[in-house]
Amino acid sequence: MILLIALQVLGQVIDPLRQQRDLDIRRAGVRLMKAISFDCVGLLFHSSLLHCLSSLLEKAGERTSKNRLVKHFPPVFCGSSTPRIAPLGQAQGSFFPYSCQKHNIDPGEAFPTLRLVPLKRLTLCGLLLLAVSTRGESLISDYSTWKYLGGRAEASDPPTAWRMLDFDDDHWKEGRSGFSIGYGRYDAPTTLWEMPGKYHSLFLRKKFTLQDTEWIKSLVMRVDYRDGFVAYLNGIEIARRGLAGEPGQAVPFNALATLHYRGNPELIDLEPYKMLLERGENILTVQAHDNAVNAYGFAFHVELLANIVRGPIIESTTTTDTKIAWQTLKPTTSVVEYGPTAELGQQIKSEMLTTDHVLQLIGLKPNSTYHYRVGGVAEDIPRFSKTASFKTLKPSGPVRLMLLGDSGSGNLVQHKFAKVIRDNQPDAILHAGDIVYDFKSGPPNYYPDFRHFSVYKEHMKSVPYFTTIVNHELYYGDTAYLNTFHLPTNNLPSLGLKPPNQDYPFSGTEHFYSFDIGDAHISVLYNPWYAHHNFSKDTNQLHWLTNDLATTSKPWKLLLGHFPVASSASHGWSDYDRNALPDSFDFGNTIYPIVAKYNVDLMLAGHSHTYEKFNPINSMISVVCGSGSAGYPFYRFFPGTSQFSGRPNNFVARINIDGDQLKLD
Repeated sequence: MILLIALQVLGQVIDPLRQQRDLDIRRAGVRLMKAISFDCVGLLFHSSLLHCLSSLLEKAGERTSKNRLVKHFPPVFCGSSTPRIAPLGQAQGSFFPYSCQKHNIDPGEAFPTLRLVPLKRLTLCGLLLLAVSTRGESLISDYSTWKYLGGRAEASDPPTAWRMLDFDDDHWKEGRSGFSIGYGRYDAPTTLWEMPGKYHSLFLRKKFTLQDTEWIKSLVMRVDYRDGFVAYLNGIEIARRGLAGEPGQAVPFNALATLHYRGNPELIDLEPYKMLLERGENILTVQAHDNAVNAYGFAFHVELLANIVRGPIIESTTTTDTKIAWQTLKPTTSVVEYGPTAELGQQIKSEMLTTDHVLQLIGLKPNSTYHYRVGGVAEDIPRFSKTASFKTLKPSGPVRLMLLGDSGSGNLVQHKFAKVIRDNQPDAILHAGDIVYDFKSGPPNYYPDFRHFSVYKEHMKSVPYFTTIVNHELYYGDTAYLNTFHLPTNNLPSLGLKPPNQDYPFSGTEHFYSFDIGDAHISVLYNPWYAHHNFSKDTNQLHWLTNDLATTSKPWKLLLGHFPVASSASHGWSDYDRNALPDSFDFGNTIYPIVAKYNVDLMLAGHSHTYEKFNPINSMISVVCGSGSAGYPFYRFFPGTSQFSGRPNNFVARINIDGDQLKLD
C-alpha cells in the first residue's frame, strides 16, 4: 500500500516538474518539494531522480489511516512527552488555510498537529551570484570605479599634474572603492596584496559628471581611512588628514602618515568648496598614505555626497503608508515632497531642526508607485535629495522576496549581493540579522554606512528592508539599532503581558513584529541566540506569536529570525544556556509545536554562515541563509538536512509566492 501511494504521488509531482523550464537537477542540486492533497498529506521527498522513490518510502513516515501518510517529529524536538498528532480520521470539511476570529491564544496550549493544506507546492533550489555594477545619486558612491597607482615614485612630472582632469591615466590600474591590503572577510573590494613592504602610498583618481550644480547646497565627503590622506577637487586641495604640510603644499610619495585606525569615519564638510564643481566633467583625486614602510593596515574608503549623507530609506512600508528616513550633516527641518508622478505635488514636514530625519506618509493607495524627494531648510537655504520612487505593498496576490543574513562585513560579496537583489526586483527584503559587524552609535569601530547603508542605498530608497535585531546588533546595546531603523512594532500592549511580566522591555517595541505582503504573512522573531536571549523562556513573545499566527488569514505563513532551529555548522550545536542540550534543540522544542498548530510553511534564519535546507517537519521547511559575508565549514551532520553549502560559498535567496506555489531558490 505504501509503495502504491508513493507511486501515485510521484506521478502527480514529477509531471509538473518536467514542465518547469528552470528544472536542472545537475545545477540546482537537491530540491525539496512538498505536494499536499486531500488524500495524501505530509509526504516528504527529494526531487533527485536517483533517490526519489527510496526517499519517498523513507520519509513517508507512519501510515495512520487509509491512503494517508504523516511525518512525525523527531523525538529530540518533542521533549520528554509524546507528540500529540491529531487523528486524520477526525479532520472535517475542506482543508483550507487556517483562519479564525481574533482571540488570545495561550502558547502553552499549542501542540503538534497534522498540517492539512490543499494542493500547495513549495520548491527549493540554489541561486547563483551574478556580475556587478553600481549606480546612484551620490556624486561619487561607495564601490565606484577609480584609477589607482602604487606610490613607488611620484605619480607625475611635474608632481601636481596627476591631480588635473586632463591628465592621461590610461596606464593606471582600475578598481572599485574602497581599497585595503586585505582583512580576511573584511577585505575592501580592491585589495592591494603587493603593497606591504613595497610602497606605502596610493594615488587615486575618480572622474564624475554633473548635469547641474545649482541643486548642490551641501557638499560632504565621508571617508574611512588608515592612516592619512590629502584630497583634491578639480586640482584644488579640499581636505588633509595625518600628513604634514600646509594646505596646498605637496606631499612626497614616500611621506609617512600619523597612525589613524580605520573604523573612525569622518563626515568632512566641503560646503566652502562646492563652487569648485563644474557642469560637465569633474575629478576627485586622493593621495593616501600608510604610517610605516612595512605596515599592514592601509585602508581607504570614500564617498562624495550632496545634501543628504545617509538615505533616503523607505521603511515599515504597508499597503497604505511608509516611513522615510534620512540623515544630514547639519540640522535642518524635515520635508518630504511626494506624489503619484514625478511632479510630486504633496508635502509633509516638521519644523524641528535635526540631523536624523524620519517622516511617515499615510493615506496612500495600495500597490501604487509614488515619487518623492527629501530635504529641509537650514539657514534659509533649502537642500533636497534627487527624486526617487517606491511602491506600496500589494494587499494580496503574488509576491517576490529576497532573503540574506550575516552580511555585516561590507566586503566585495556585499556589493555582489546588492546587484543580485536589485536585478531580481523584489517587493521586499528579509534580513536575518548581523547587519553590521558591530552595530554601534559612534566611533571607534563604527561601520554602519560602509558596511550596509552605502552598499544597499540605491535599493533601500525604493524597496523596504525588514530586519531582525540579533547578536552583532546587541554587543553594545540595542539603542543604536533602534535609533537607526524604523520598523513595525508588536501589539503586546493590547494583548496584555503574561507572567512573569516584571520590567518586560519588549512590549510595543521593534524587537519582534509582523507584516503582510501579498499572500504572505511574515512574523519576525527576537531570537538573537541563547547567549543573549532565551527564546524558550520568553513567554510574552510566545504569547504574541501564537496570537499573531492565529489571527492572520493569509494563505502563506513565514517566520524570520536569526538563530536557526537546525544547522550542520558549529552554531547548530552550541549550548549557551548550559543545559547540556544544543540551543537549536531547545528552540525546536519550543517552536515546532507552534508552527505545526498554526500551519507555518517556511522558517528562515541566519547566524550559521551557510546555506542549508532541511526536510519538512509537519509540512514546515526550515532554511538557513547566513553566508552573507563569509562561509562556515561543515561541522557535524544535523538530522534532517537535505542540502548544505558552506565555506567558501556565499548565498542570497529568492522567494516567489504565486497562488498555491512557493518557490525558494
